[in-house]
Amino acid sequence: MSNLDPTGLMAAPTLSEAVSAVFSEQEREALKSNLQTEQVAQAKYLRAHPEVSRSLQEGLRRVLQTQPDNPVAALTEYFTSAEFMNYECKGESAA
Repeated sequence: MSNLDPTGLMAAPTLSEAVSAVFSEQEREALKSNLQTEQVAQAKYLRAHPEVSRSLQEGLRRVLQTQPDNPVAALTEYFTSAEFMNYECKGESAA
């Protein structure tokens, strides 16, 4: 229940309804434009740094293979390990 609906009987607004209630049409268009610009910048960065994708894929592969009880802890341990640093060095030289 929210403070606005203490009974809990009203449906929560959709994201689209909430955005329309908060932002003007001009603000929504500016947000869309900024989002597109940011997405392009992020795609360019990832293309310039393929090691990011390789590293994430390897971490995910290991989690799926071992299926640890705490996958976040397992990823943290892997990404801070000497094994990961060695993997990254090999990956960068192979690129």
